[in-house]
Amino acid sequence: MAWTTPRTWTTAELVTAANMNTYISDNLSYLYSNVPPSEIGVSQTVNNTNVETTLGTVTVAAGTMGTTGLVWGETALRATQASGGAMNYTWRVKLGATTFFAPVISHANTANYVYLFRYVISNNASASAQHAIMQIYRYDTASASSSTLFAWSIDNGIYNTGTENTANAAAFAFTGQMASAHASGYIYHMGTRLWAPLT
Repeated sequence: MAWTTPRTWTTAELVTAANMNTYISDNLSYLYSNVPPSEIGVSQTVNNTNVETTLGTVTVAAGTMGTTGLVWGETALRATQASGGAMNYTWRVKLGATTFFAPVISHANTANYVYLFRYVISNNASASAQHAIMQIYRYDTASASSSTLFAWSIDNGIYNTGTENTANAAAFAFTGQMASAHASGYIYHMGTRLWAPLT
């Protein structure tokens, strides 16, 4: 079903079923069926595992990024561990078979970090060439307080390129992984929001 440009109504014009169906019903159906694919991720807890875990994913329909379209997302979570030593946490942003970002952040023993990740992947004048950026905000709840200026810090501003063929359908995803399985190792996923182009 295609979008029909709304008509300009005139005074005393007879409202017909055909016009109501075309300009009201059909256009509302079009808008409803073309809401951008997105995911509002629910809270989840990852514990005692070193398996890569998907925290949010959405399918990008084939060809919808065109040559200049983009996908973007943001993820909020808390990570903590008390294994007796440092533990690495790896956070990944993926589109299709390409991992655009995989920053590894070391967590000290008993560290308790709150994270906010923001990331964008954009086609660069081609369906198979991308530019991507990611920002990581981290708050160390052990050392900062509400009165500490700049308690939030930007750990990384990362840039990357890719050659994923977005003419094909692809999963856009954010994942988390702990380096080792430990009973005290946690990822408390608060939520992920992902947006993809209209179909």
